[in-house]
Amino acid sequence: LGWVGSKQPGEGILSFSFDSAQGSLSPTGEVTKQDSPTWLEVHPNGRFLVAVQELSHHTGVPAGVGFVTSYRVQPDGLLEKICTQSTGGRGNTCATFDRTGRFLLVTRYWEGGISVLPFDPDTGVIGEVTAQPDHTGAGPHPLRQSSPHPHGVHGDPRTNLVYAMDLGTDKVYQYILDTATGELSLLSEVELAPGSAPRGINFHPSLRVAYVNCELGGTVVVCAVDDE
Repeated sequence: LGWVGSKQPGEGILSFSFDSAQGSLSPTGEVTKQDSPTWLEVHPNGRFLVAVQELSHHTGVPAGVGFVTSYRVQPDGLLEKICTQSTGGRGNTCATFDRTGRFLLVTRYWEGGISVLPFDPDTGVIGEVTAQPDHTGAGPHPLRQSSPHPHGVHGDPRTNLVYAMDLGTDKVYQYILDTATGELSLLSEVELAPGSAPRGINFHPSLRVAYVNCELGGTVVVCAVDDE
């Protein structure tokens, strides 16, 4: 099965059957109930799926209200809820795992920061937040960049570096994750073009190169990754 999160105030996670011969998707009619699940992330071991709750301040939801939910992927592809954990922020637009698979990295779009939560790769249980750094600054766009808005976060596939793409400040924040404690230490900030609004990142499978897509600039920035 494949899964699709439904847009706010969506009723839940929709399941689809994938035909690998035809390359087609067909809805199964199965819906896993959850409020506003948008970003879905499968754990590297393939046994669990995590869904964020993406809430907007426009709907009157108070600051700090938001969560992630973990599900066990059943042999038939259906989802079984395991637990729900607070992220400390609404607008959780992205959730990914660090390279060890033991920590969940989540954005807090409207609060202007990211959160780290422990994840048990054996049980799928999500622990309480261990780190919650906030960003500062703004960009030139009066509506979209009046304050920090981390939209994407990603762990380096080879190191303990964590990258947070901030749409509001035109920066990529580089953190070091302590895999013993779940704490984050800011290493540096990479400034991109004013008004570019970085949103996500992806790594080349064989080269130490990363690609950052920018929402307002309509560009992709190619970055060399320095392991030192």
